[in-house]
Amino acid sequence: SIVLFRSPLPKEFFQRVPEDIPHVDLLIIIGTSLAVAPANTLVFRSPQTAMRVVVNREPVGFGLGIDYSSYSKRDYFAGGDIDR
Repeated sequence: SIVLFRSPLPKEFFQRVPEDIPHVDLLIIIGTSLAVAPANTLVFRSPQTAMRVVVNREPVGFGLGIDYSSYSKRDYFAGGDIDR
């Protein structure tokens, strides 16, 4: 589902995250600044073995531990404008 800015997350988000996040293999992050909790907490709560793909205009999430360097084995940035 889609949650618009300043809209509350559904109650199910808070119920399911503790159960689901330990089993994540791939976290896809699309079109966000990753500046707002609690959704941004998924970045560092995902297992160390989970791949994290960020699809956005600019790289985000450095303060949350995302590493786009050539040394990273789990983080990938797919950047650009959708209309190009």
